[in-house]
Amino acid sequence: MEKSLQSKILKPSEGNSPVVFTESPVELASSTSSTGIPLSSSNKSPLPDVPNRCRSCNKKVGLMGFRCKCERTFCGIHRYPEKHDCCYDFKSIGREEIAMANPVVKADKVERF
Repeated sequence: MEKSLQSKILKPSEGNSPVVFTESPVELASSTSSTGIPLSSSNKSPLPDVPNRCRSCNKKVGLMGFRCKCERTFCGIHRYPEKHDCCYDFKSIGREEIAMANPVVKADKVERF
């Protein structure tokens, strides 16, 4: 890594001044890491999403796993949102559904003479 960030100096062929090339760190950050894995995928969740295991306790659930609205699989103990620290926002989704189902009814103003 240190070697790639250092300046590269090319020796002049006919007595001209040396030309210095530097690599910008922005280009290195957008490319792959030294292990060959893209950097964007290394910032994802640390646990891989295995469909037959509970996301909280890693218990094998087989075909009977419970799928939550946060799109993860859980065992019978962790199936409730309170038990597995669910990231799905039930409150805001519920508010939006109620707002769409119950439009505001407002009567026209009565004109006074």
